[in-house]
Amino acid sequence: MMEELLEITLQLAETREIDALLDKAVMTALEVFDAERGYVILLEDGDMDFRVHRHQDGSPIPEPELQISRTLVQRVIDKGEGLVVADAQEHPDLKKANSVSTLNIRSVICVPLRTRYHLHGVIYLESRSTASVFYDEDIPPLQMFANHAAVAIENALLNAELEKQVTARTKGLSYANERLAQIIDELDAFAETVAHDLKRPLGVLYGYANLLLDAQLTEEERYDFANKIVVTAERMEDIINSLLMLASSHADVEILPVNMAMCVDVALSELEPLILNRGAHITQPDAWPRVLGYGQWVTAVWANYISNAIKYGGEPPRIELGATAANDDMVQFWVSDNGIGLTPEQQTQLFTPFVRLDHTNSDGHGLGLSIVRRIVERLGGKVGVTSQPGEGSVFSFTLPRA
Repeated sequence: MMEELLEITLQLAETREIDALLDKAVMTALEVFDAERGYVILLEDGDMDFRVHRHQDGSPIPEPELQISRTLVQRVIDKGEGLVVADAQEHPDLKKANSVSTLNIRSVICVPLRTRYHLHGVIYLESRSTASVFYDEDIPPLQMFANHAAVAIENALLNAELEKQVTARTKGLSYANERLAQIIDELDAFAETVAHDLKRPLGVLYGYANLLLDAQLTEEERYDFANKIVVTAERMEDIINSLLMLASSHADVEILPVNMAMCVDVALSELEPLILNRGAHITQPDAWPRVLGYGQWVTAVWANYISNAIKYGGEPPRIELGATAANDDMVQFWVSDNGIGLTPEQQTQLFTPFVRLDHTNSDGHGLGLSIVRRIVERLGGKVGVTSQPGEGSVFSFTLPRA
């Protein structure tokens, strides 16, 4: 028996998959100790997990029959040592189950599955034959087998946990690498676009600034050149703000209820010089719906929409801010202007993500809209626009209701 057990324990040590290992341990114990039924019970957070339970032919044991052994298993767990019931028919704990005679259980042996520092569970065997009765002298060989099995179980559990951690970390690293590559690609594309777009207005600024140095200019010409410098500087500011907004859109943020009134007020405060310069008239509701988002990003969305409405609105710009229920879970916020409106083709280009040297977003409403779309989608919402040529435009975004 000892040689056979040693050979089996070597096989167990080479088995890495926990369920296969437990199944092999039970079937080996049944064969070597001539038992009819066997269980391996693992301890998980103090609870018994009847992980593997087999008849001698390999078939599983019905769940109700497993509970008969619970008292004896608990005793082994509490004392940390094996026990034998030579005559199960007369054992008081087993007789309480009222099923011992029905199942014809004759003898039971049960030992802990333990390593030096951990008790992993219990191995439990039942015999139904009077010719195969367990005695105290059967405990040492079964305990030796159980100790080797426990080491194999501990290694398999550790291996499974390590594989789980490696898989999780590999998945995390893979996602991080993909995200980093995406960010780098986007930043490269945006940087190239920004460099191209800043170069043009910078040349305009340089040219008009040099013209202003001409002492022979009339006052009307000076005013016209200065006004063109201001307009060009605003264009450059739009590009720089878009770059800052893009940088912030890659951060991990906590989604919380948003004080929408404060977001709108901050955006209007930032745009105050532009509002005064253009004589814009802006209206908004007395109260805003409660939604979820990230205040800094939501403020940036409002600032982008409102600044575009002012710049491309009528003379003077008349702008209305508002909110409507999109459905049970979302709220739609919008900015309506009195501008010249947009054709269907122009509308399809507005929120297009930027690509290298793609300047479809550079004309009209600016690069910022592609970044607005990114921000809103990261917050769980969508952007949109409705417009008719000559009838103004309505730019919108949705956010989850708080």
